Amino acid sequence: MEFSASLLICNQYTRLRFLFLAAFACIAFIGTIEAQSEACEALEVRLTSLMNNVSKEDGRWVKKTLMPSLCASLDEARIETVDEVVSALEAARASGSKDIRNYLHTILALSAPDKTDLWDDWHSFSSRMWSNKKHRKTGFAFLAISPELIANNILYSSNKHWWELDSMRWKLEWQQNVPLLIFENAQLSARSKVDHFTVLNTSGEWDLRDEDLKIAPSRVQWEGTTFNPNMYYAELPASTIDLKSNRYQVPSCVMHAELAGKPLRGSFVAKLESVNSPAEKTYPRFRCEEELVELEDVFPQTNYINF
Repeated sequence: MEFSASLLICNQYTRLRFLFLAAFACIAFIGTIEAQSEACEALEVRLTSLMNNVSKEDGRWVKKTLMPSLCASLDEARIETVDEVVSALEAARASGSKDIRNYLHTILALSAPDKTDLWDDWHSFSSRMWSNKKHRKTGFAFLAISPELIANNILYSSNKHWWELDSMRWKLEWQQNVPLLIFENAQLSARSKVDHFTVLNTSGEWDLRDEDLKIAPSRVQWEGTTFNPNMYYAELPASTIDLKSNRYQVPSCVMHAELAGKPLRGSFVAKLESVNSPAEKTYPRFRCEEELVELEDVFPQTNYINF
């Protein structure tokens, strides 16, 4: 009987101890949630007030779109990061209507479920731009491209055209104090609302201090034209693309054409056009530099020879 009573008392003590610890953990958890919720609310008040100075629409966007997405996980570290970066941008005299607004749209893109792994890398990369006056101009330009870069892999966009990668095969990296965007084995496209051309199977390195993108050897097919893209394509050497331009020109390359009996050497130009049908397209263009060219079966039982 004494043994049974002792065992009963021990079990009750263990149960009470477990309940106490569980209650303590619950209280601590609730306290953490409340603290994170308060941090979210404080940041919302700050950002809403800041963007209301830009426009009432931007203020509503912060309250209705940005903050619910940012605070969905109640990650206090990320909330603190946003607060710190906004303070750093204000100290760097960033424009609220451009730079800070671009940063907040970047935060929205980084808060997407499939983009959260980029959060730390993006902030680590960009923080060096705010801490060094020499890089701040580049930093503001980087902020301008970041929302679309993260959301849609768009490297550069203007009112009339944009350049984009086919996937997230890009990374941000500092090399010898140079900010770089690097990608490997990707398809790079120039696009407009009605036209596009694609640089296939290439790798690239973009010094973010300008708009010149260095790419490795690649291929461009005659896609979107009346020619079979598998039979008409240019093999291009390593070259440079001006992202501000809707044109890509290479002075020397090798052209493969179904009608030609051999690969041809010459110059190549691709350009976005304002046309609606393949029959109207005049690009890509290839200008042969060889003196003797023979094209087979241009018409039935007819070959063409250029002397």
